[in-house]
Amino acid sequence: MKPFVYRFERKLGLVRQEEQAVRQELHLLMMERDRIVEELDHLQLRIHGLEEIIRNYQGNWLVPEAGLCKEYLPIVKEHFLHKTDELLQAEERVEEARNRVIEKKRETKTYEKLRENDWQDYRYELNREEQKEIDELAMAAEIRNVSRKGTGS
Repeated sequence: MKPFVYRFERKLGLVRQEEQAVRQELHLLMMERDRIVEELDHLQLRIHGLEEIIRNYQGNWLVPEAGLCKEYLPIVKEHFLHKTDELLQAEERVEEARNRVIEKKRETKTYEKLRENDWQDYRYELNREEQKEIDELAMAAEIRNVSRKGTGS
């Protein structure tokens, strides 16, 4: 019998490669999102530090550091809001990439299931052919035994 050949083997390989590429893209997007989260944490700490400095020098505005902190605080808060928007966009990109990974995984599983079904069909046909050969050999042996008994008596 001919060897097993899966008709969509090339397509299965391509789908697996596409799935791997989408997974890699998801990984990169998640790293970008995590970087933004770290920046937000850093900005949050900076805001708290500036607010603490302003509170410490609240009564004494002659200290130049307090005045600079008071002027710098709105800029840092604006940057924080910008980073928050950036985080939301990064979360959306991560979610879209996750959906693409799920879609590619389903496609891969579909082709793998088709391959498994083709393999089962191949095994069934192979077993049928083997059984057919065994039956033919058994019939040939039986015919020889019958013909020997018939001529030998």
